[in-house]
Amino acid sequence: MLQPLCFSHGWLRHWLGRSLCVLFAAISVIGLAPSALADEGISNPYPSLPYLKGDATVELMVNDAPITLDIKGKEAPITAGNFVELVNNGFYDGLSFHRVIR
Repeated sequence: MLQPLCFSHGWLRHWLGRSLCVLFAAISVIGLAPSALADEGISNPYPSLPYLKGDATVELMVNDAPITLDIKGKEAPITAGNFVELVNNGFYDGLSFHRVIR
C-alpha cells in the first residue's frame, strides 16, 4: 500500500520534526518586542535614541487657545521620547500648524 511521502521516509519525518521545533523556538523569541521589554522594566534597547519610560503632558498654544497632549511612553517609548525631546529643544516654537480638510 502506498503511503504519503511525509510518512514513508523516516528521515523526512525527522527533518520536519526538527524544523517545527526550530520554528516554535524562533516564534517565541520574536514575540519579545521592545514594547514588551519596556513593560517588564528592562532598560532602553536603543541607548542612542531618546526613550520615554512613563507619560508626559505637552501643552500647545494655537491662536491663544491651549491644546493639551498626553504622551504615552509605555505604548511607543522611542517615538514619545523623540517628540518630547523636540519639544524641549524648542523645535515646535513658532511653527505653523495647518489643518487639512478633504
